Amino acid sequence: MRRAIRYLRDRELNGTKIGAKTLKDEKRYIDAAVEILESTNPPNGIYELMAKAAERWADSPRARQIAVDAINRFSRFCYDIKVWDSSWLIPDHTRRRIRGNGKAATEKEIAILNDLQIL
Repeated sequence: MRRAIRYLRDRELNGTKIGAKTLKDEKRYIDAAVEILESTNPPNGIYELMAKAAERWADSPRARQIAVDAINRFSRFCYDIKVWDSSWLIPDHTRRRIRGNGKAATEKEIAILNDLQIL
């Protein structure tokens, strides 16, 4: 999808400078969004796109956050260049709900060692 290539080039050249690793990660999330958009059952709007993308990283809360933020920047870029209309913009409170807090749902259990195990 040419929009994704155009977005990534713009992201690399303009605005806040980002490193190569960050750009590579962003490309992974945008590629996933493009794959969803080009699927046989594409989403009807940005909420559905973000929700479907977030499902891919359900087991990694931080990756889910980064994916939702990347897709949000991509949708704003597409709106800015007049490819998508305003229905593809998502309110911040809705975006925050989809992205989650970045923490695992359950804390990992910590093993408590007894005196014999320590020795």
